[in-house]
Amino acid sequence: MSNIYDIATKTGFSPSTVARALSGKGYVGKDTKNKILKAAESMSYTPTHAARSLRYQKTNNIIMCIPDLYNPFYFNLIKGASDVLESRAYHILLCHSKRSLKEEIKIINMLKERYGDGMIFLTLT
Repeated sequence: MSNIYDIATKTGFSPSTVARALSGKGYVGKDTKNKILKAAESMSYTPTHAARSLRYQKTNNIIMCIPDLYNPFYFNLIKGASDVLESRAYHILLCHSKRSLKEEIKIINMLKERYGDGMIFLTLT
């Protein structure tokens, strides 16, 4: 899988020029942009979600924690949340806590570690 540094090496442009051409943000000459886009396509370039998340401090993921993955009660909740979030360009990371406090704490720590931008937390008490 290629990255902006590989494309920069192939085209002879700086990595920052390649990044601007690929993102469409900032000025890049038309000929330069075309060369970079052509090289990116030939190298099967796809943006890295992790790199974008670091740059923009946003993952576009929402963690959804449910206590019982096998309980049909949660199916409509998962679908409803997924439909709303997908319409706003977010994805759900579904986590199964197995009704365990230890697992719930691990899942909360995932949010602290920036696996997602927010959390929907369902629990049984």
